[in-house]
Amino acid sequence: MGGLGLLLAAATPSPSKVFPYPLTSETLENGLKVVFVRMPTPGLVAYYTLVRVGSRNEVEPGHSGFAHLFEHMMFRGTKKYPAEAWETRLKARGVDSTAFTWNDQTVYTFIAPTEALPTIVEMEADRFQNLTYTKQVFQTETKAVLGEYHKNYANPTEKMEEVLLDQAFSRHTYKHSTMGFLADIRKMPARFEYGLRFFQRFYRPDNCVVFVVGDFDRSRVLALVRKHYGSWQGKAEEQRLPEEPPQRKERRRHVAWETDTQARLMVGYHTPSLGTDLKAAAAQNLLGPYLFGENSPLYRELVLDRQLVESMHSQYVDTRDPRLFYFLVTLSTEGHLAAVEKRIAKAVAEVASGKLDARRLADVQSNLRYGLLMGLEAPATVAETLALAATPTGDPGALDALYDQIARLRPEELAAFARRYLVPENRTVVTLTGAARRSRP
Repeated sequence: MGGLGLLLAAATPSPSKVFPYPLTSETLENGLKVVFVRMPTPGLVAYYTLVRVGSRNEVEPGHSGFAHLFEHMMFRGTKKYPAEAWETRLKARGVDSTAFTWNDQTVYTFIAPTEALPTIVEMEADRFQNLTYTKQVFQTETKAVLGEYHKNYANPTEKMEEVLLDQAFSRHTYKHSTMGFLADIRKMPARFEYGLRFFQRFYRPDNCVVFVVGDFDRSRVLALVRKHYGSWQGKAEEQRLPEEPPQRKERRRHVAWETDTQARLMVGYHTPSLGTDLKAAAAQNLLGPYLFGENSPLYRELVLDRQLVESMHSQYVDTRDPRLFYFLVTLSTEGHLAAVEKRIAKAVAEVASGKLDARRLADVQSNLRYGLLMGLEAPATVAETLALAATPTGDPGALDALYDQIARLRPEELAAFARRYLVPENRTVVTLTGAARRSRP
C-alpha cells in the first residue's frame, strides 16, 4: 500500500435515517473516500466513482464544456489497458460501464457480477491515475461532443434550459449548461494541452468518492482499494468561483422554434442550494411536487379539467452553489400561454401568502420519503442516489440529512421561503413557440 494507511473507519452519522441499508465509509490518507453499502442482491454489485467536477468548475472564459469532454476522454484507456482492451476485458466479465456529467459532478458507473470486483477496482484505479491519449484521439472526441451538442439542442426543452441559464446568470458558471457554449465546443480541438491540465487539476483522490453497493465482502474490497488506489497522489485545485449578484428585475426571453412544436413555458427563480442552505434545499424539494405534482390543484385545473396544459414539472436539482428553482410547462394550445403563466403565478403567490393545505403538504412529505425508498431496490439506483446527494457537500450521509429536513418543514416555513425567493423581480421567464403554429391564421 506504499505506506498509506486508513485514517477513518466509522459509520456515517445521520439525524433521522431514511436510508434503509447500513452505510459505512473509509477515507484513505490520500483523501479518497470509499462508501460501502451492503444490500441483499446476491452476486450483483454497483461500483460508482463520483468526481466532484462538473460544468460549475469551468471558470476560464471560452473553456466551457470540458468536464463533459473529459467524461469522454476517460474511456480512451491507459498504457496497460488501451481503449479496446479496456472494454473487451470488462465485457468478458459481464460488466456494464458508463458515465454521466452534470452541473457539479462526473460519475463513472459499473454494474457487475460480484466476482468481477477485483478486475473493476484494478482497472478503475489504473484509469484514474494513468489515463493516456494522443492529440488525434482528443480531437476526434471533441467532434463527438459537438455532435452530441447538436443532437441535444434539437430538443426544444433542452434549448429552453440553455437559454434560461444564460439569461438568469450573468457571472456564475451555472450560466452555461453541462454541454458548454457552442462557440467553446467548436474551439475544443485546439485545446489539447488545456485538456491535459484539466485532468491534473480535478481528477485527484481528495475530489473523489467511490461507492460500493450490493453483495460483496467489505474487507476484501477495502484491501483491493488500498492496494490499487493507495499510491494515488495530489490535491484537487481549490477554485474561487464568481459570485452571482442578486437579480433586481424580471428577465424574459422568447425562443421562436424553426419547426412545429408545442408551446412551452419555463420559469426560474434564483434560490439557495443544498450546498449552501439545507433548509432551503428541502423547501424546494417539497414545493416542486406540492405546486406541480399530479395531485396538486394546479395540475387538476390546468391539465385535467381545462386541458390547457399537457404536462408540468418542477425542474429543481440539488447543487453546490445557489442556482434555480424552476419549472417547465408544455401547453396544449399556444394561445393560452399568457393565461397559464398568470394562473401559475397566482398559485405561487398563494403559497407566499401562507395559503397552504397542511394535510396535502403532509401527504407530499410522506410521498417523497416512500417514493425514495421504493427507488432504492437495486445497487445501481442506490449508488446513483447516494452519489448525487453527496455531491453538494461531499458528505455520503447527506441523503438522510436532506430527507430529515424535508419531513420537519412546516407550512409557514414554505410560505416564508416563497415570500423571499419566488418573487417577480427574482425570476427569469422563457417562452417557446413553434413555426407552424405561428403561421396559422
